[in-house]
This record gives sequence, structure tokens and C-alpha cells, in this order.
Amino acid sequence: MNVLEVEQAKVAVLQAPDLLLLPGSLVMEELVRRGGRGPRRLILSLTFASAEVRLLVTLAKPLDLVVLNPAILPPSALDPLFLEVDETTSLVYLLRGVREAMRQHQESQLSDGLLAHIPSSLAHLGEVCPGLAHELAVQGTRTTLLLKFVPEQAIALASVAALLKADRLEAAEHHYLLKLVFEQGAFLPEEWAVQFSPALAAMLPELQAVRVAGLGQAGNSQETLVEFLANTRQQVEGRLVRAVEAWEERARVMAPLLDAFLGGEEALAYPDLDTMARLDLVFRTETRVHLYTVTLGTGDSRGHCRVEFSAKREAAGGKLARLRAAPKLEQEKYSELRPGDIDLEEGLLDQLFTWMDESVNIDARK
Repeated sequence: MNVLEVEQAKVAVLQAPDLLLLPGSLVMEELVRRGGRGPRRLILSLTFASAEVRLLVTLAKPLDLVVLNPAILPPSALDPLFLEVDETTSLVYLLRGVREAMRQHQESQLSDGLLAHIPSSLAHLGEVCPGLAHELAVQGTRTTLLLKFVPEQAIALASVAALLKADRLEAAEHHYLLKLVFEQGAFLPEEWAVQFSPALAAMLPELQAVRVAGLGQAGNSQETLVEFLANTRQQVEGRLVRAVEAWEERARVMAPLLDAFLGGEEALAYPDLDTMARLDLVFRTETRVHLYTVTLGTGDSRGHCRVEFSAKREAAGGKLARLRAAPKLEQEKYSELRPGDIDLEEGLLDQLFTWMDESVNIDARK
């Protein structure tokens, strides 16, 4: 492979959206070539659930692959894949083959134990849950299962911060993960977790409070794995719907504020465009710099609004400069607006202008 082909292969692997479930599960390191001769080689670390597979890949045509820790993935498990490899095989295709080989090998480890039902349960669940993906790791007496679900209801939200962090122009697929861990066939409640994709976690703070009872903990000790996962999915989906509705509600409140202030004429605006829950407004009066921090309630505080008023004295005639973030000023007071006080969508902007006029008048009288 020439230099361009090698770099394209590496980029394709890093951008493959469905290779592994957890972020940070793939690490790529290029080996230094002595004298700069011979094909380039990569050490790839892929973590499936909790099991790490290390590969040595020679970037030639065809690609060559060696498993560096065969105790986790025996080379024989890759025999069907090697029969398909030719000069046109891409690195992404090869790694997807490793993923499938790892899945089959790990499932075979359960065939004679208490968890032998897991593969068939996942197959049944996959028939009723489009987009379901999973990873399985069997290490001694410990078994880790990760399941990825795509929300039933399409979520037309995209996190600006998540896009920039991922260095992608297109929005990543929204999803959530369920993590189950078993020790000697027994479910471990302390390891049970629900995790949301980066964009959902960034935009919907309500999801931080999502708690779902573990397998057999909801008063039904005879609950099967399929029943548990189906019930859990239903609960998480309900919380997702309510969190999205709350975001849309906050966005409707913020929209007129952003329309009024993003131009920078009345004040410098620093919004949290991910959560739509906070807006910092910075403006000057004759001898003071003011900061109004508008915070919209989330979770149990949904429908509430808190405005904090901060200020510091500065010489007259100064000008505001736009910074990366609003300055930190000493808080002087705050105001709490509760549901029923005012219609936030219709009245919050007028209330802010009223408070700003008061700040101007108070400063002018001093």
C-alpha cells in the first residue's frame, strides 16, 4: 500500500461509526520501520465489552493480520475471515470480520454454562428491536454484555459540542447502551448501567437522573433476560421522550432571547446551545459591567427560571470585548420565576429588558 492508501485506511477505521460500541475502545499505534523499508504495520487494540483484542496488521496487499493475545481470540476463529481476504479487502472490512469472529467465539464460551440462553435471547430481541447491536466478553467466571439500542422515536437534535469533539460534520446516530455483568451466572446489580450517546448526554441533562431497576430487582425474580431488556427499553424510551420534550420547551423560551441578543447590540450573549438551559448576558452601564445569568430549570425544576445578577465597577467610557466565555463577576442578587409567575415564552424577554433598564437608571443616579 502506498502512503495515501495507508492514511486513507487509518482515517476510515477512526471514522467507522459501527465498529465498536463504546467510545475510546479502539487504539491505533503505528510501528516504526527500521530504515523506512518494508510495509507499514499497525498495532490495533479493540475492546469488546471488557475484553481487549490486540492485533498486528501489516498494511500490504493483501492485508495481513496476527492476533497478539490468542487467549482472548484464538487464530482459528479467524479462519473463515482469512478465506475472504484478497487485495481489495479494506482495513475496516477486516476489523468488522474480527468483530464478528469475536462475537461468535465469545458466544461459544457460554454454550455449557448458566448463561447459555444469552445468544438466543439476543437473537429474539433483535427481531423486535431494529438497530440492536451487542458486544459480549467472557473472562473466567465473569461475563460482560453491552447492548446498543437506537431510540424508537427519531430525535432531530444535534449537539454542536459533540460534533466538534468528534471532528465530524455529520451528526452521529443517537443511541443508548445497557451494561450487564454476571459473575458465575449471577447478575451483579452494582455493575448495571444505562449510558447515553455523547450528543444525548450533552443536550438532555434530565438523562443524568435515569435509574432503572436491574435484572430481577423490580419485584419479579422470575423475569427472563428478554423480558427485562424489553421492560428496560420501554422505561428508557419514556424518559427520552420526556427529556426531548423538555429540551424543545426550553428552546422555545430561549428562541426570542437569542434573536434579541445574539447580534450584540443590546448585550453580549453566551448561550448554552446544547442544553438550551443557560444564557449569560453581559452589558455595560455608565460605570459598571453587568452579567445576567439566565438558567432554565431541568428535571424536577422544569418550568422554573432563575436569573442571577452580577456586576463590577469599571471606569466610564469603556467598551465590552467579546471573550470566549462570560466573565466571572460577583453575584449581587437573584430572582426566581416559578410556573405561573409569567409566561416564559412570551414574557421573559420583556422582563429582562425591564431589569436592564433598571440597571441603567440606577447607575445613572449614582
